[in-house]
Amino acid sequence: MSNETSQLSEREREILRRVATGATNSQIANDLGISANTVKVHLRNIFGKIGVASRTEATLYAVRSGMVDVSAAQPPEEGQPSATAIEQGAAATPARVQPAGTGRPRALIYAAIVGGVILAFAAIFGLLTLQENNRASTASPASVPTSQVLESSLVPSWIDHLPLPYVQNAAAATVFEGRIFIIGGATPGGVTGSVWRYDPSSRTWTPLSAKPTPAQDIAAVVLGGKIYVPGGRLADGSVTDVLEVFNPALGAWSAAKSLPVPRSAYAIAAVDGRLYLFGGWDGKQVCDDVFVYDPATDSWEQRAAMPTARAYAGASVVDGNVYVLGGENQRGALTANEQYAPARDERGAWLQRAPLPAPRSRFGAAALSNLVFVLGGRPEDRPLYYDARSDSWSTIRSPQQPLGEQPSVVTRDASLFVVGSELNRSDSPVYELRMLYTVVLPAQ
Repeated sequence: MSNETSQLSEREREILRRVATGATNSQIANDLGISANTVKVHLRNIFGKIGVASRTEATLYAVRSGMVDVSAAQPPEEGQPSATAIEQGAAATPARVQPAGTGRPRALIYAAIVGGVILAFAAIFGLLTLQENNRASTASPASVPTSQVLESSLVPSWIDHLPLPYVQNAAAATVFEGRIFIIGGATPGGVTGSVWRYDPSSRTWTPLSAKPTPAQDIAAVVLGGKIYVPGGRLADGSVTDVLEVFNPALGAWSAAKSLPVPRSAYAIAAVDGRLYLFGGWDGKQVCDDVFVYDPATDSWEQRAAMPTARAYAGASVVDGNVYVLGGENQRGALTANEQYAPARDERGAWLQRAPLPAPRSRFGAAALSNLVFVLGGRPEDRPLYYDARSDSWSTIRSPQQPLGEQPSVVTRDASLFVVGSELNRSDSPVYELRMLYTVVLPAQ
């Protein structure tokens, strides 16, 4: 371990590892249960300690110091190019360099491959930075964009995990300290308050204290180390205004300030330590209103309404902006993609972005870096992702089993975890989705 790395605290090393896998400040904050501002403070300290000035330099430092491992590929056949897959956020075995002597040619090839991987990391993150700078310098008001579906240049890797032993459809899901929480939802036997925690490292499911108010059509966010679950639809079909809070450290539930109005089937996001709730169903109609909850004051405020009233939409955060996607109203599923800037609110808070290629509702959504993934849902369920920086949509290959309606989709490090929700099953399949970059290196 270098002297600079040894100066980093365990929390700083964890944040640096996540930066190196492409996680945004908001994603890091959600995963670690801290605010985005706290992440920024940590990053300033990290940059100072390791002597870098950008996320790209920090990523290269993490790779070179062994904090982010890179798999050594097998050497190619003589005269053939070598293809090296770079897997964002994947744990890998460090490359082994053979001692000088009979193994020297192989060692040189391995070293060249690893060097190419490091350069590819730099190219990837440099490209993302360039895209962001170009977007900032060229952005201007425009007419409503049209949607164009592109073939993805990324390669999806669907990895099977231990299934959830039960089915919980329309549940709340989030990640805290690397573990995935599934809360409430609907089972074949009715609405439930069951809570399950999944540890991907040990591949184990653990039951936890049940949510006091069983509900479906709910969602969750992490704020300050606690999990917040607002509203929901009850077993009798009515809609509630409760806000219930789970403390993972204590394994206990408590109540917070109720919603201003009953609400279910909303979209939800966490930005700068606050909970944002978009639209939904109030028991009588589809809604367009937006509410923000501040845990510091235990209070709700109303913000600028969405241009499109809808329920069963998805929401994800990229670069501090919330993208509210799809959903449905009384006429059916929608293609709407609307960007909300919390910092602007009343001053042009909402912008129209490239609509979904086809109407979709009741899907799961989550972001990896600048990409927002749409998985499952109806009336179709082909996996899509939206590039918030290029304002474009792409398709990727589906997993082996259908994900169903209202699957649970969360971001953990640089992977997505998807818990299926087909009610005709006895368990719920669990997938990890990793996106691979393939880089072709010249023959050595």
